[in-house]
Amino acid sequence: MRPRKAVILGGGPAGLYAAWTLLQLGFETHLIEREPVIGGLCASLPAGLNCYSHGTHAFHDADVKFLEEFRSLTGNNAIGKKRQVRIQLGGQLYPYPLRGIDLWRNLPVELAIRCLCGFGGALLAAPFHRDRPGNAEEAIVRLYGRTLYEAMFADYTQRFWGMPVREISAEFVAQRMPRFNPAERV
Repeated sequence: MRPRKAVILGGGPAGLYAAWTLLQLGFETHLIEREPVIGGLCASLPAGLNCYSHGTHAFHDADVKFLEEFRSLTGNNAIGKKRQVRIQLGGQLYPYPLRGIDLWRNLPVELAIRCLCGFGGALLAAPFHRDRPGNAEEAIVRLYGRTLYEAMFADYTQRFWGMPVREISAEFVAQRMPRFNPAERV
């Protein structure tokens, strides 16, 4: 049997993770990087006593084995930072995943009640869905309810990804927006 081989172009976050994953699967893997250091947009440029980031890209996956391996390769050069995602509504920033208490305290009362009722309805309806959502909009509405989708996700998602939410796959949402435990959020 011929050995399985792979060539990865680019040692940025995606390239590094792809190479590591293929190695775990037994591929003979070659990573080609044109820069003198790996990391792509995760790398930093030293200047005097300071370091400046090339970009804002980061590893978002919680693959503990990969992150341990990455840290062993980079030594003290890898900087870990807790992911802080925020959603803006009406000039107010909300941490993501959403917490019911933040919405209740900061949204106009009528909108907060509609959001919480919609979310509660989505929770109650979840066990009765027999089919998979057909696109990202449907998936988000099933997770959070129509009002939260329209108030917090629709515009942001379309602007961020540059395409109508209905054209984004439901699987994409499942990877990035897992159902959270409402008791923890409230």
